[in-house]
Amino acid sequence: MSVSRKKRRFRLWTSIVVILCFGGAVLWLMRETANRPVTISPETTILTGPLRPDGTVDYVAAINQIHGKGVTKENNAAVLLIRAFGPRLLPAKTRKQALKMLEIDNLPTDGDYFVFLEEYVEANPSPTRPAAPPTSQPTTQSPLHPGSLPPHWNHPGGGFGPGPDPHMPPPPPDPT
Repeated sequence: MSVSRKKRRFRLWTSIVVILCFGGAVLWLMRETANRPVTISPETTILTGPLRPDGTVDYVAAINQIHGKGVTKENNAAVLLIRAFGPRLLPAKTRKQALKMLEIDNLPTDGDYFVFLEEYVEANPSPTRPAAPPTSQPTTQSPLHPGSLPPHWNHPGGGFGPGPDPHMPPPPPDPT
């Protein structure tokens, strides 16, 4: 056996032994510390309550308690957003709890709510929107060519857009 082959084999076995020792130490530490009770006190954590039934801090309730001071149904923007977008804005898993916390009652799932753009486009295909040109045939007109835009977008000042900005002063007269 060559010297380099012996060195490689030694390194391999050394690496395996080190990994096994490290893994064993981690498993031993996990077993030793797994059943220790967590002591909730100002010395160990900033938040000391409210606590869950198992004795750990309920962080969501703590954040609501700290940042919810002075927030009412009348001055909470979340209430307005949910009334505008509907309850589907909330995850189905926590929807009932969130609506109860926000004091929103009798909000139907299907109602007259704002619709996201993608949903609106899918539900209302536009008859005036031109179909995409076939990809196999080359187009003779650029999509930015003035003749391809709606007539009210082709204004005498040239360029593209709905026309001159009514809030801007008119351009200076042409000296020629």
